[in-house]
Amino acid sequence: GKYDEDNSGSLDVDEARAFVKDILSDLGGSGDNEFSEPIFQALFQSFDADKSGTLEKDEILDFITKLIYEDK
Repeated sequence: GKYDEDNSGSLDVDEARAFVKDILSDLGGSGDNEFSEPIFQALFQSFDADKSGTLEKDEILDFITKLIYEDK
């Protein structure tokens, strides 16, 4: 896929970060202004339940939803 560069079915931290920044800018944020690395890291850790260093597809959707709605 566009973000899953190695087509592993999951996103690593760098892939997830790019994905999140794009989503935030799609939502009308400026991308970097809306993006908080500490929040991103904390959420990534909490959603990476198996500590694999990657988020699976369903984890990613939960992650994005939480990131968007927590931030308001």
